[in-house]
Amino acid sequence: IVKHGEFLRNILETIDEQKVDLVVAGKSTSTGLTRFFYGSESAELLEKSPCAVLMHPTMSKKRQIHKISLASVTLELDSFFADLVDFAKLLDAEIEVFHIHDPATDVGAFDTSGFIKRLKQK
Repeated sequence: IVKHGEFLRNILETIDEQKVDLVVAGKSTSTGLTRFFYGSESAELLEKSPCAVLMHPTMSKKRQIHKISLASVTLELDSFFADLVDFAKLLDAEIEVFHIHDPATDVGAFDTSGFIKRLKQK
């Protein structure tokens, strides 16, 4: 598929037309005036996409994926997590959950073993 014109509009139209489940996009590093005047198309894609988006920074090294880190401020086990587990299985990768507690949260009150048990059930 080749389209000409505005990046975001064309991507969103293609997602809809082709019933896309996952978009993989390269992420360049624009800075200064370019970013100020044009914004971050990658950030807009993440905000407006109706499907999952995987960003790949142009400066990252190509290598096999062994570990996926899920950075989260919520520990809700929704359908997203089930999709991530399926994705990790395809890559034969493990998932590491990286959770940030709010400073007001009592970390000791968190049921870690119960959470891990619910993860394994998913």
